[in-house]
Order: sequence, then C-alpha cells, then structure tokens
Amino acid sequence: MKCKICGRTGQLHILGINLSGGNPRNDVCQACQLKESLKDFKSLEDLEMFEARYLSLEKSTKEIIQAMPEALEAPKGLEGLALTPMSVFKHIQEVLAEIKVRRMELLTDEDSEFRLDYLLKKAIEEEDFEQADKLQRQLDDLKK
Repeated sequence: MKCKICGRTGQLHILGINLSGGNPRNDVCQACQLKESLKDFKSLEDLEMFEARYLSLEKSTKEIIQAMPEALEAPKGLEGLALTPMSVFKHIQEVLAEIKVRRMELLTDEDSEFRLDYLLKKAIEEEDFEQADKLQRQLDDLKK
C-alpha cells in the first residue's frame, strides 16, 4: 500500500484518528499521520502542553533504557512489529522533532497579532518587562 501523502511504500500504514477527533485515515504512513495530527494544534499553548507530555515520556523511556539495556532489541523476526524501549524512544524523538516544526509554522504562519501576543506572554513569564513593554506597544499599534 502506498501512502497518499508522501507516496512511500513498504511502511507501516495505520488507521489513525487525528487529535481533534476528525475523520479516520487508513491510507497514510505513520510519519504523515503524525504531521497531519499536529496540524490540529492551533495555539502554541496547546502545543506546548502536548510537548510537555512527550518530554515526560522521553524522560521515563530513557530511565527504562538505562535500567533494562537487555530489552533494547526486538526478538528476531519481530523487528517491524515489536515495541521495545528503543523503538518507543525513537518514536518520541520523531514526535518532538515534528512538534518543533509545528511550533515554527505557528509562529510564522499566524497573523502578527497572534505572534506578538505569544511573545508578550513569554516575556512576562521570563520577567523581561522591557521586552514586554515593547511588544505591548507593538500590539497596541497593530490594533489601531
């Protein structure tokens, strides 16, 4: 079966449902399903909460790998099907990389008011009040 998005064959094709509960897909590879699902995130705050969950999973998986190095390899003949700590870790890394891509899309694709508002919140969180003041003035000018 060929992926309808990237055109690759020979990969595991999954029946997936996007993160917002949309239509199921059974014609795309796992990598394309992930990219499509991440498009459901329309705000950086939601994306960052999702990323935090994966960072926690990454930490837990690293601990398992360190505690059980003998469990890193799948049984012979089951390499494509078996989940091992290392295969889970690699998937988590792929998800985190795609989250970074989605963050950049949100920052560059959204209108400047959205981007300025996000940067303002971050500046306030980091207690960079000089930067926050500049951003607030830019937002005010944009809204005029």
